[in-house]
Order: sequence, then structure tokens, then C-alpha cells
Amino acid sequence: MAVRGDTLLVQVYVADRTRPDLATVDLASGAVRDLGQIGSPDTTAVPYDVAPDGRTALVGSAGLAPSGPPGLLDLSTGRLTAIPGLTGTFVAGGYAPDGTAVAAVTAGGTAPVQLWLAGTDGSRGRGVAGTVGQVRSGARLCWSPVQVVAVCGAPPGSAATTGPGAAPPAWVLRG
Repeated sequence: MAVRGDTLLVQVYVADRTRPDLATVDLASGAVRDLGQIGSPDTTAVPYDVAPDGRTALVGSAGLAPSGPPGLLDLSTGRLTAIPGLTGTFVAGGYAPDGTAVAAVTAGGTAPVQLWLAGTDGSRGRGVAGTVGQVRSGARLCWSPVQVVAVCGAPPGSAATTGPGAAPPAWVLRG
């Protein structure tokens, strides 16, 4: 699930479907809007974050095979748009505090954990920094007003990263 302001984006499991729908809940009014099944048929859409203005969401995907990069979901139309330049399999993402950019992070493991940045205006994403470690599924990406991006909020009972004394990765963005 992802929440920002009065907008909550959740996965909804429907009995006769093989994968969950995405739905928005307006927390002020209680209105629920089912967006249906988002993404390709062999993946499940995973909400990462809702934009500060509540109009779009950063949505990843999960599946049995590598599931690819996140996209931007228009919450009024249900249209998912790819972010140019993002490649690989991602496990967390989030919006910049002003909503003009998104960041996403790869899982790591045998390759470094990689931070990617992209503008929400359709500009091309780019890998900006890597670090050793592994980010577990269910962790969140948090972006502070002072341009620090960090992995946070690992699932209960697990660490955000693996290895003895491992700390969650964090990046300070400059320029």
C-alpha cells in the first residue's frame, strides 16, 4: 500500500482473479475506486508511493520472473506509463518531496544496490549511485526535504538489508 494526504493506493484481492487489482481510497470521503489489474498479465502491480499532489503513483511490479522497472500510474485514468531509461528489477521507489522526480532502488545481492532517478515529466531515468548490500522486498524508499534518499521501513521481523551489522542504504543527492 502507498498513502499520501487523503489518497491511499492498495492491492485488492478479488476471489475470481489470479492477481490483485489496484484501488484508490479517498480517506476524506471513504470513496473507493477500483483501477483493475495494472501491468502485464504475468506480474502483480505493487504500489510504491503516491505523488504529493495525489494525481499519480509510482507503481512497481512483482512476479515469478524478473518483473522490470516501475512506472507512473495516472490515478484518474488507470493508465500506466513506463519511465524511459529505467532498466532492471526494482524493489522500492518514491517521489521527491516536490513531486518533480522519482527514485527507485534495485534489490542488490550479487550486484550493487543501485539508485535510479527520473523526472516525472517523462525525462529519461539514470542510475546515479550503487552500494553493497541487498534490499528486501517490502522495504520503502524515503526521500527527505534535504535531498537524502534512504531505504526504510523493512517488513516486520526482517532487516532492510542483509549481512552482519548491515545498515539500510542511503544516498545524499547533490546538484
